[in-house]
Formats: sequence, structure tokens, C-alpha cells
Amino acid sequence: FNIAAYKLAKSEITEEEFRDETHRQLFLEILSFKESNESTDAGAFLSLLPESLKSHAAEILYKEFVGDAQETVKDIVSKIKKYNFNEKINRLAKEGKVDEINELIASARKENTNDRN
Repeated sequence: FNIAAYKLAKSEITEEEFRDETHRQLFLEILSFKESNESTDAGAFLSLLPESLKSHAAEILYKEFVGDAQETVKDIVSKIKKYNFNEKINRLAKEGKVDEINELIASARKENTNDRN
């Protein structure tokens, strides 16, 4: 585990933002492990996981990431947030809630402007 990347992920995303239950559970397991363990050893983490998550976690943890771990986390968080935003827009569109869509888009624009300043 890269500590800086872990801290970034913990501060930037919540469990509710994960749409896939396996990813959500894995995120919660990582948080739990890091709260009670100073180890950054992926093997130690894997040994404590429920069997149902081990193969999925190993695939992610041992994947060779190109570049900086923090940049990888930023990219993943951005993709999750964008996906959730688009899903919410689509749901509101199906419900015919145009005003809510416009408010959501305006709010997102405001956040993006604040992030740049």
C-alpha cells in the first residue's frame, strides 16, 4: 500500500460512491485494515480478507500501475465520481426532473470553478 495514495482515497471518496458491492466491500476492508494496522504489506492485508474478496483484491493490489500511485488514485476517484454524476443525471432525466438536472449541473460547475481557484 502506498500511504499517500491511501490517505488521498480515504479523503476523496466514500463507500456510498461505489456502485459495485465487491469494490465497496474491498474499500471498507482496506479502511478497516489501515485503521488497526500500520503495515503496508499487501500480503498481510490479503491474509485477513474473507475468501470471497481475496482473488479480486489480489488482482487489484498486484496490478502493475504505471506512474505515480497518487495520480492513479486521483484518476480512479475522478472516474467513479463522473460515472455517479452521469447516472444521477440519467435517472433524473428518466423521471423528467429538468430543474433538478439544471441545479445539479450548476452545482458541479461551481465546484469545478472552486477546485481550480
